[in-house]
Amino acid sequence: MPASDNIRPDDRRLEDRDDLDLLDAHLAGDPDAFVVLTRRYLRLMGFIARRVLHDGQDVEDVVQSALASMLRGAPTFDRRAAFRTWLSTITYNAALDVYRRRAARPSVPWLDNDERHPLSTVDVAAVAADRSVIEDLLAGLPEEARRIVVMVDLLDLDQQQVADILRLPVGTVKSRRFRALQTLARKLER
Repeated sequence: MPASDNIRPDDRRLEDRDDLDLLDAHLAGDPDAFVVLTRRYLRLMGFIARRVLHDGQDVEDVVQSALASMLRGAPTFDRRAAFRTWLSTITYNAALDVYRRRAARPSVPWLDNDERHPLSTVDVAAVAADRSVIEDLLAGLPEEARRIVVMVDLLDLDQQQVADILRLPVGTVKSRRFRALQTLARKLER
């Protein structure tokens, strides 16, 4: 029997519903609604976790933790926000918790002249192919600036999404990112 034959007619309708309708159905006691939401965002959650952690280790634990947090927080979800942004924030924070626990071990990068970029064109993802380089570069930034750079330059979120996630004005995100990139460029010039 093909996999599509295992899906009940009601499930097909669930797939077509928007996130908030699915969340409402879940809160009303429909267990299938949570399954559909999970399927819809599982890849995104895994992507965020891998980008923060820089490898596949602990990704499943991060996703599980984020799903558990989503379940706990679903009744109080602020419907003015986008569900995707809310879940991305939960996942990012769960991954960041794991990353912080791992960051206790120091690393020392070795930068050649070939790996340096001019101040005006710093591309953090391109500069830091090696995890230890990323960790060292970002370690000197203030926590909020580091979050902004990770979300915009490594997770490829747009600045408005980052502003929504961090609950900051978009201008603040732009200026803090700019200053953080300047700091990173100065580190690379050394």
